[in-house]
Amino acid sequence: MGRDKKKWVSGETSDEKFEAIAKNLEKFSRRLKTTATMAVMPFPVSHYVPEVPADGVIFRYIFVGAGKLLKAVIDVVEKSGDSAKFKASLIIGDQTFEQSLNVVSQSTFDLDADVEAGTKLSVKCLDAEAKGIHIGLLWAPSANNYDISKYLLEEIDKDQQEVLDA
Repeated sequence: MGRDKKKWVSGETSDEKFEAIAKNLEKFSRRLKTTATMAVMPFPVSHYVPEVPADGVIFRYIFVGAGKLLKAVIDVVEKSGDSAKFKASLIIGDQTFEQSLNVVSQSTFDLDADVEAGTKLSVKCLDAEAKGIHIGLLWAPSANNYDISKYLLEEIDKDQQEVLDA
């Protein structure tokens, strides 16, 4: 009726049985040495300007490592018309990519743009009367920029217990 269970103690003599037990314990101990890997969440970058400066550039950023620019949000509190116009420039090496953006109040842009170390991003507001401009970005460094650490689960449990006991 039930499942056939593998006999984990086998052998005729005591030595054979102890050897079988030792092999099975070794297998079990390998299973216990499970590791946990944690990934770093994307970096949020945020900036605010109360009003547009004379040159119109409201945001400048340089990426310190390679990765992917995932998302941007622009929020404008006051604007001269129904919307505010922006121009985003991404400089990767000797190439410049520009994109015009039209923001009614708050707009989210899915970017999915690869960046290299030293890539520069600037955003210029073309509405000189706009006020209260918030910009937020999410970018994820590429895997070679992560500090990946592996821990035995028992080490994590021990560290958590030490925190709880403190």
